[in-house]
Amino acid sequence: MPQSVTVVTRQAIEDPNLTTMKQAMARTPGIVATREATSAPAFYSRGFKINNYQIDGMSTAYESSFRPDFDMAIHDRAEVLRGAEGLFSGSGEPGGSVNLARKRPSERLQSSIALSYGSWQNRRIEADIGGPLTRDGALRGRLVGAWQDRDFFYSPGDEKKHVLYGVLEYDLTPDTTVSARVSYQRQKGNKWFLGLPTWDDFQLMDIDRSRALTTDWAYVDHRIKDVFATVEHRISPDWTLKLSAMRQSFESDTMRINPTGPIDRETGNFAGVFSRYEETGNHSKAADLSLQGQFGLWGRQHKLLIGADWRESNAHQWMYSLDQVLYPGMVGLDNFDTLNGIDPTILYPWYLWPA
Repeated sequence: MPQSVTVVTRQAIEDPNLTTMKQAMARTPGIVATREATSAPAFYSRGFKINNYQIDGMSTAYESSFRPDFDMAIHDRAEVLRGAEGLFSGSGEPGGSVNLARKRPSERLQSSIALSYGSWQNRRIEADIGGPLTRDGALRGRLVGAWQDRDFFYSPGDEKKHVLYGVLEYDLTPDTTVSARVSYQRQKGNKWFLGLPTWDDFQLMDIDRSRALTTDWAYVDHRIKDVFATVEHRISPDWTLKLSAMRQSFESDTMRINPTGPIDRETGNFAGVFSRYEETGNHSKAADLSLQGQFGLWGRQHKLLIGADWRESNAHQWMYSLDQVLYPGMVGLDNFDTLNGIDPTILYPWYLWPA
């Protein structure tokens, strides 16, 4: 099967003001970008779901119990391969793979700041500064931060985001460079993503588009933390030996409420109202060793890549009941807003994975 590669460059990210990986993937040819029922982003290529994701060439446990939507402020580009990718990652999938390349320090001092304001109070600030930290330029650094506060077209609905990224590079010798990177992203807000139930006669609801069937105490809290370290040695102009290690965690806490249908046409009551508290996440560690270069043989130039990688991942998904037990027929369209202002208490777990 032929393969094709698309690189979403930094210029292609900044010009249309793409701030998330989902927005960048939606602009990528041959990629279908959607969101699942849990609001997690999902991407498809050539009819298959993309399950292999990398950060700076290292496989990450992105396909887990919680899949975040990475902020693009800290990334230089996104590299998307469509087609079987076993030769590039060691474990192949027919759809393809995505590699997010993080920003690196520049040889000269550079800085930038970007401000934006959009519909529904969408305010965002990005700041980026980097360059040499010593006179000889052997030590270089870069610091990137982003802050966003926004509402949505529906109410209640809001979200706050904080992103911080730092990287240091140091030339131990003219041929050996060590680097360390740390990143943190947090998104917390009241996002509605479960949709509307229908009437018992299968007709769609005709409520105002600005009204969300959620409460002011519902929230979603996503957190991403990772630490990277790399040692790269240039054996010759044609050969490079590289060792990388990563520690990463995805965590999500959710307090949600979900009215279900069908809705009784006479009483306006929902068939049920389901509420719960959920903790999901994934903690992973990985290491990668590779040797790559090129050589001449039989009158032709050949490229060779030899490598080995290791990854350990531990995921969990825990669901808890709340003290707000709402039986069928108790809540309808007319009195749904009376659920606002309460403070639910987390009671006991009813689903634990792994057990």
